[in-house]
Amino acid sequence: MAPAFRGGLAFNQFEVYNDALGKPGLRFFQHAAEVAERLGVKHVHVTLADERHYACATVIIES
Repeated sequence: MAPAFRGGLAFNQFEVYNDALGKPGLRFFQHAAEVAERLGVKHVHVTLADERHYACATVIIES
């Protein structure tokens, strides 16, 4: 989706959330939701890590 950031996507169009079991996920809103649908996004995998002053997220989007 990186090229889409030049096409009007913004970070406030995504939300990281936790499901009932605490597993992180990613939601798409506004233009990001349209782009995800156009690209045929089927699965989103999110992993989060932190160590003292730093945090890291890895997101894999499958279509």
